[in-house]
Amino acid sequence: MHILHRAAWLHRVSSLLAIVMVVVASAGCETLIAPLEWGAVDQAPVEPEQAELPSFIRIAACSATEDYVRSLAEAHRQSHPQVIFDITVAGPEVAASMVAKGEAQLAIVTRRHGEAFRDEDREEEGFQPLEVTPVAESGLAVIVHASQEMSSLTQAELVSLFTGYALDWSGLGAGAGVPQIVVQDHSSTSRRIFDDALLGGRPVSSAAVVVPNDRAAAQYVAEHPGAVSYVAAAVLDERLRAVPVEMGLTSRIGSGRALYPASEEIVVVSPLTTTLEIQDLTAYAVGPQGADLLDRFFSR
Repeated sequence: MHILHRAAWLHRVSSLLAIVMVVVASAGCETLIAPLEWGAVDQAPVEPEQAELPSFIRIAACSATEDYVRSLAEAHRQSHPQVIFDITVAGPEVAASMVAKGEAQLAIVTRRHGEAFRDEDREEEGFQPLEVTPVAESGLAVIVHASQEMSSLTQAELVSLFTGYALDWSGLGAGAGVPQIVVQDHSSTSRRIFDDALLGGRPVSSAAVVVPNDRAAAQYVAEHPGAVSYVAAAVLDERLRAVPVEMGLTSRIGSGRALYPASEEIVVVSPLTTTLEIQDLTAYAVGPQGADLLDRFFSR
């Protein structure tokens, strides 16, 4: 009798265990069984706070604005760490065209006062009309090697030097040797300003070395003590000497006054319709926060 009762009891326990195992298995591997405390309230799981997704901004810069753009990007990232910058260096016209074609979100380059970019108002398919915002003004400096003894030039001496009529530095009170003339390519903003405003359209010496941009001109003069060239103020460094010209060429760099004939604008080029990130960066560049950077690079 006792044996029968015990067998029946074991049969019931086995059946209950089988039912529990089926329920657990049907709930899936991620279900955990844990005892609840009396009075506990079932709460929805708390989702971890989502990190802000990174955003990507490509900026096109010219050689004269490259260092400024890199410093601007770094400063902006202090308050916007999610922004990733890609900086591409190109000529001003190419940089503006990249924005028009959607290949860059922004360009910060030099241009002559009032000069329009080729794609500024282009309405063809695949091109975006551009908005151009001046943010600073800089100027050209005539440069020689830092060891060069030249202290100043008259405008007539400047013309004679770059057109190839000054055959020895001694005639300019600057030691001895043949001056090596270095000019920039015709696509350069600095070249067009220099030729028109300072040479009056006269052709440069046929023996002149032609380099692509401001940074290349600065590098060449820094490596060749007998060379002379001109660059945008932003690329001057301790390896170079800026030579004052009778019209106040170097003393008026960054002044923005109309009397200075060889100045250029620093402009921000953006599409007419743009994203909030680009609007925020542009506001930073043209506002009080970016003023110190502009002064550092372009007011020399």
